[in-house]
Amino acid sequence: WERSFEVIASGGVRSAHHMAKALCLGATFTASAQPIIKAVVNHSYAGIEELYERWSTDLRLILTLLGCTSPEELNESHLFEK
Repeated sequence: WERSFEVIASGGVRSAHHMAKALCLGATFTASAQPIIKAVVNHSYAGIEELYERWSTDLRLILTLLGCTSPEELNESHLFEK
């Protein structure tokens, strides 16, 4: 299914798992505010780096487990059994 606009998934995105699910459902990209703000408040800017590294590692693991080499390969077939 092709569309002429991008879909941004935001609101409630709290982990790489949430990001992967949103991408499977057709989001072009995801956005997250609360975890970023909490990381800065609790650990300054080093918290953002830590969060990014954790989410990046988690997303790579999810992609590997689903047999994907990039987030662009994610689709709804990764969510539901046929």
